[in-house]
Amino acid sequence: FDFERKWRLVLTAMRAKKLKIDLSKELQFEDPRDLFVAELLAQKDTSNFEFPAEFIEMDEALKGEDLDPKEQYKVLAEFCFYYILENIQDHPFSIDYLLGYLAQFMIIDNWNMLNEKEGNKRLNQMVQEAG
Repeated sequence: FDFERKWRLVLTAMRAKKLKIDLSKELQFEDPRDLFVAELLAQKDTSNFEFPAEFIEMDEALKGEDLDPKEQYKVLAEFCFYYILENIQDHPFSIDYLLGYLAQFMIIDNWNMLNEKEGNKRLNQMVQEAG
């Protein structure tokens, strides 16, 4: 779950830079002595955001400037799913494997709930138009 925290911090930093919001204010409740947080805070005065080394694939996946929020969510969900898969597959009989599987299940479940809501919305729209 350390990975979960890190990718959320990376997204917070990326969005702050993109929206030209003070990065130190966005990360004010994080421990500045944490090396990962310090690496992000070091970019507060730069013009472009540089992804940390372990999140380069996320940077490449999010390159499309015209991604709508649903598409961004899908890209992030896929990135997280496969990152967890890569890091747990070598230890099938460990608690990390079980927790990783649970995290993957939660990612898939959240994606399916999102699709179910959109499906219900479209169905209601069609019923209203027909009636």
